[in-house]
Amino acid sequence: DPHVDAAEERAAGRLLTPSRPITFYIDPSVPERWRRAMKRGVENWQAAFEQAGWANAIVAVLPGDEAFPSDYSAADSRYASISWAVSLQEVYSVGTHTFDPRTGEIMDADIMFSHSWVSAWANDFDADAAGAPARTGTGAGGSDNGSPHRHHGKVY
Repeated sequence: DPHVDAAEERAAGRLLTPSRPITFYIDPSVPERWRRAMKRGVENWQAAFEQAGWANAIVAVLPGDEAFPSDYSAADSRYASISWAVSLQEVYSVGTHTFDPRTGEIMDADIMFSHSWVSAWANDFDADAAGAPARTGTGAGGSDNGSPHRHHGKVY
């Protein structure tokens, strides 16, 4: 609402609702078994947005949801996406974005996970959860000793 004074609302402890939430579309390339986890991962950021004063600031849309666009394409800059790459050789994930340099508004953001990255992370998670020392570090981000994370000889 353009008539709402954001400073007054925040001073009163009320959350603001954006005119358009940040929306990530889970690409159909993401295997079914990971889609709900990807959606939860996106929407778990809501708590951080609420602490920053925003309600309903971020959502994820799954293929088949009513809100999933019929003309969706991961290459279309109208749709922020999370997609999957089939890779048994390389372990990687990437995130790119396009922003308006005049305002700082993020216009598009795309995240791609490789199958090998998710597998490495899941294997480390399973080992950590079982109480066994993880053979590749402590999660996909790195190891306890600050050295790079290794999986099948790859560093990431």
